[in-house]
Amino acid sequence: MGPQEVSPSEVFAQIASAIPTELHDSIVIIGSLAAAHGLAGQRSGVGVRTKDVDCVLSPHITAIEHGRRITERLFASGWTVRAEGAFHRPGDVTTPADRLPAVRLYPPGKRAWFLELLSDPSSEHQVGRRWDRLALDSGQHFGLPSFEFTGITTHRPARSPEGLFYARPESMALANLLEHRSFSDQIIVGSEILGRPMLRRNKDLGRVLAIASLTPQAELEQWADQWHETITDRFPDRWRSLAATVGDGLRKLLASDTDLTEAQEHCNNGLLAFRPARFQELRSVGERVLSSAVEPIERSAG
Repeated sequence: MGPQEVSPSEVFAQIASAIPTELHDSIVIIGSLAAAHGLAGQRSGVGVRTKDVDCVLSPHITAIEHGRRITERLFASGWTVRAEGAFHRPGDVTTPADRLPAVRLYPPGKRAWFLELLSDPSSEHQVGRRWDRLALDSGQHFGLPSFEFTGITTHRPARSPEGLFYARPESMALANLLEHRSFSDQIIVGSEILGRPMLRRNKDLGRVLAIASLTPQAELEQWADQWHETITDRFPDRWRSLAATVGDGLRKLLASDTDLTEAQEHCNNGLLAFRPARFQELRSVGERVLSSAVEPIERSAG
């Protein structure tokens, strides 16, 4: 079964009520749900198709302790482990950190979506993915993953009416662009079961196009300045090399009809399901992102 349509405001409200108020400032919701919430003005009254709600624990220095408290509170409130996939059960003290399952929990009595905990990266010099051990008082051990560019999404997040932080759409667009500069052939886990492996780069770069297509041009032209502030804050030592290559993956996507078609499929099954985009429309959006946001920040890198 594919992702079901859920209401961003209802999911935000359920998470806010389940997590202790004093820990609300410790998490930032990212991903499709956050994008839908941030673009509510262009998607008024429209749900979003998603199955995972990614919650980043920020900052990294408190992530393990706050993650433990949140996980134990959710278990005490009737949330249950998502017992699917290769890592479907908690580990213990003997389980290597990189073999531990992430915290993926269904809310009581529901299976339409699950909450997943992640962490900010340990520093600007972290490369790729890192796993930290999250040990509960019960003896169950989980892994808390962090990724190189997750800190981009947690920079100056917005606050929802429900009291939770969520990533700004333009920050998620920047994180996805940086993540896929190399345009790797990594497949989406599980897509091969459906008969046609789909590529992670096309899904994530497609989300950039979906976000941009729902962003008024006047706001899109502000992205470069916002990106510059974010990337220099999160990567003070590395920002020039990152900014200089930020558009590499997007240019390759726009140059390939096959990849752009796959990205279009992801867009129209996700953020743009309520208003499917045509192929040429998405290509035009991508060209606007390049001229309005990518090229200015590349120039800023010298």
